[in-house]
Amino acid sequence: MARTNSKMVDSLYSSLPLPVRKKINNRIIQRTFRESLDKRNFSLAQNVGYFAYTTWTSNYLRASNSQGYYPLEYKRLMKDSLSYVRMARNYYEQSFYKVDPDSLSRMDFAQDRKINFSGNQLVLDSAQNAEFKSLVGKGRKYYQDDLANNLNYGAKQILAFERNDPSVIFDAIRWQKKTIDLKPDVPAFRYTMALLLYRVGFYAQAEEEQQRAVKLSKSNKLYQEKMKAVLKQMQSRRL
Repeated sequence: MARTNSKMVDSLYSSLPLPVRKKINNRIIQRTFRESLDKRNFSLAQNVGYFAYTTWTSNYLRASNSQGYYPLEYKRLMKDSLSYVRMARNYYEQSFYKVDPDSLSRMDFAQDRKINFSGNQLVLDSAQNAEFKSLVGKGRKYYQDDLANNLNYGAKQILAFERNDPSVIFDAIRWQKKTIDLKPDVPAFRYTMALLLYRVGFYAQAEEEQQRAVKLSKSNKLYQEKMKAVLKQMQSRRL
């Protein structure tokens, strides 16, 4: 039926409530991505990314992030280190490092209110801009947290996949600096930075960051003991 009556199916789909359409789209994305892994089919993972891109309509930043995520995740899960690192450097740089939390918030605001984008440009009129300014502060923590978590995750993946190229590690150090600028009191973020610095031989700076991780984790004794153990390994150059 879907193939012989595509116009009817499209019409029925477009009449569904938005939450239902999102649920259908997410199910298609998840199933097709699993299929790409099962069949070891990178082209199919790319197709999943493109389909995810189309679900974001005019929010070009969210669309671009979605399009890049699935091919990247495919390479990660397939343990294709060379391809993963190359793609990850571009993905985390463009999708998170170069993105300001308020800019992403502004795009989401426009999409929620069905404000039209002109190409890749978003222009709010005076009333829309005033409304956005009245709301942006309330949601800023969410966007800062999201950006920091994504950058930290990207840096950790670089630690896992890259062993030989210092320039890649230095990219991750830049990402992690922004992570810490956004969320300076998270011990796990300091720990990631310490590992990155240690990897490129900046031992004194690595120990300083790890000491911060120890201090910031005092509310979680079990985690703090782990941080202390890592610090000792760094100090003895046995990490």
